[in-house]
Amino acid sequence: MFKVISKEDFNISIQEIRDFLRIDDEYQDDILLSMFNSVMIYAEEYTGITLTKTVYKAYKNNWCDNFYIYATPVDSIDSIKYYDINNVLQTQTDFNVTYEIYPYVYSLNNPPPLMNKPQPIEITFTAGSSRCPTDLRTALKMHTLSLFENRGDDASITFIPANALVVYNKYKIVNIGGLPQKGFHYYV
Repeated sequence: MFKVISKEDFNISIQEIRDFLRIDDEYQDDILLSMFNSVMIYAEEYTGITLTKTVYKAYKNNWCDNFYIYATPVDSIDSIKYYDINNVLQTQTDFNVTYEIYPYVYSLNNPPPLMNKPQPIEITFTAGSSRCPTDLRTALKMHTLSLFENRGDDASITFIPANALVVYNKYKIVNIGGLPQKGFHYYV
């Protein structure tokens, strides 16, 4: 289970969105931002990548050989904490981070005994990037434009314009054999 602790805003101004949609006035700014945020969420779910710097906390029930972190791209493992057999929160410092193998696996060298309680292990990590490739940024704006032009239609959020879909597919993480694999392109 993952929980979002904090998330940066996407680095885009309302003026940039208005310019792309060719809107001169400010009276629709709230709806434009709402639509852009919806597109961001949809694009993250569709591609499987985190588009802004986000701090997550993951919870595990037990130690195992490897933990797989499915938020991408992973920037850092900030902490690994666990409740010991005396129910005291401890910090695990004896672990290896492997960034060469997708989806970022870290291994514990000497796993300590855990308290017998649900999810006694807490892993805090940062994923995402502060910068977004130009083509992906443009695709987000194209998707927002489509949503804006088709507002009120039942299926407008799930309809992705073909030119935006081509770009989303370049960055999409695909599941092959039970583990996610990189798409055609990947950014950090």
